[in-house]
Amino acid sequence: MELLAGHRFSSLLLLLLRLRAAGLGALLADGHSLCYNITVNPKAGPGQQRCDVQGHVDDRRILHCDCSFTQISFFDPLGRDVDAIENWAEQTEVLRDVVDALNQQVAEMQHSTSKDPPSLQGRMCCRRGASGGTHGSWQFSFDGQIGLLFAPDTRKWTEVHPGASWMKTTWENDRQLTEFLRRVSMGDCTRWLGDFSLSWEEMPEATGN
Repeated sequence: MELLAGHRFSSLLLLLLRLRAAGLGALLADGHSLCYNITVNPKAGPGQQRCDVQGHVDDRRILHCDCSFTQISFFDPLGRDVDAIENWAEQTEVLRDVVDALNQQVAEMQHSTSKDPPSLQGRMCCRRGASGGTHGSWQFSFDGQIGLLFAPDTRKWTEVHPGASWMKTTWENDRQLTEFLRRVSMGDCTRWLGDFSLSWEEMPEATGN
């Protein structure tokens, strides 16, 4: 049991060090964050969604929807105010572009292997610290296993799981994909967070925490 616990601790420590190396340590500081999780599951069965999107502001889930953005469920008072935010229409358009990009990567994985492609989850976050500085990040998981990290400010890809080395090589050489991820996380997401932060600060329950 002690050996197992030690192994888990070592694995967690290694992941934290890699997160810091990828420039994600700033996400642990005080401030507000906006994250979107986009999951593409090519192995979805009947009745299952092939693709879905979840949005979080800090630790509060605000929305869940399919990737066509036609079936949207809003959560939390902040989430129910989403459609009143001025740039919500813009967010859905940009997120559709992200969905298209992830679907394209899954399609390319299907062509490059005889095995069933894994599910792909992209987690984009942007954060504004207490000092006003902003930071963006991307995390990519394959079948639920974190595989790659992308730090948009440095354009650096970090391999977390050895099985993702082939994707790291492919994606870091795709300049168009790299610049797209950088623009969305450091530009679009940061602007969206500004609008969410204004709504957050106007809510009595937010100031009471």
